[in-house]
Amino acid sequence: MKRGKLFRLLCAIFLTLILVAMPLTASCAKPASKSEPVVLSAISFLPQQHMDKFGMWWLRDRVAERSEGQLTIEYKGGPETIPIFEQFGAVQKGVVDIVMGLSGTYARQLPEVNALNLTELAPWELRESGFYDHLVERHKELGVFYLGWPMSQVPWYTYTKFPVNTIDDFKGKKIIRTTDQGNEFVKALGAQLLRPKIAELYTSLERGVADGLMYPVSAPDIKLEEVVTHVVDHPFYIRNSLVWLVNLDTWNGLSKDNQDLLIDVMKGMERDAEARDTGRIAGYIKIMKDAGLKFVKLPPADAKRFIDLAYDTEWEKLKSRLGPEDYEKVRKLVIK
Repeated sequence: MKRGKLFRLLCAIFLTLILVAMPLTASCAKPASKSEPVVLSAISFLPQQHMDKFGMWWLRDRVAERSEGQLTIEYKGGPETIPIFEQFGAVQKGVVDIVMGLSGTYARQLPEVNALNLTELAPWELRESGFYDHLVERHKELGVFYLGWPMSQVPWYTYTKFPVNTIDDFKGKKIIRTTDQGNEFVKALGAQLLRPKIAELYTSLERGVADGLMYPVSAPDIKLEEVVTHVVDHPFYIRNSLVWLVNLDTWNGLSKDNQDLLIDVMKGMERDAEARDTGRIAGYIKIMKDAGLKFVKLPPADAKRFIDLAYDTEWEKLKSRLGPEDYEKVRKLVIK
């Protein structure tokens, strides 16, 4: 009798253990499900047809590949979606997650970004010098994470509809600038400053509203070689002001792995863009020369004054906005 009770008790215990183990076994047998993909919205300072040249697809495709589809960049449009001078505010307020924009559009709020145009250092050298970290902290104060600075080697040229033989030929002329940087340079040349939207550059020159403009070597991207006749062959602001920014709340909401992935992809883009841009510059110049544009050199003394004005006016403006102490700190981080 006792043996029968003991046997029934052991059977009950064994059955209980089987019932408890079954759901655990079933759950272990299932493959671990991946988390939902993270989708980040992005805009750019140029229309979609130019994005292949400016890195938006680089970031989108490299991030998608590296994350195996778990982190996605969704392009929402260019200045036709959000005007260029409103894009910093859009990423700042979280209207979009990422902007590929121009630092000059928000330089009044963060003056030291203008040093990106004035430096001779490559993006990775600025990471080593400490200027990258400086910009990260300063951008955070405005609710934005500074991701990086690819496609940096894009010099600015001066394009005109009139012959340029001396620096005095700019006096009284109407010259376009598209960002805050270079405004004082235009005025120092004795020219009148114009600030139309990027979409209006072509028509402003075509209709004679403007006599010339200062713009990157990539002018053929928007067919500007069709509406100017001369190029002053003294490039300046060799380092471009294209920057990638992320809304700070969006950035803080990303996993550490996704943050590291974005930073690592950006570092790779900075290196690759530097190598690519060397060939692209030569290509743009060939397009303009083939279109019949005359590349002109100023007399040596005028050429020196021209370049000195381009940089000295910007350094002075930066000093007045930062104050002497911060100015010296920034200058040491960006000058060889």
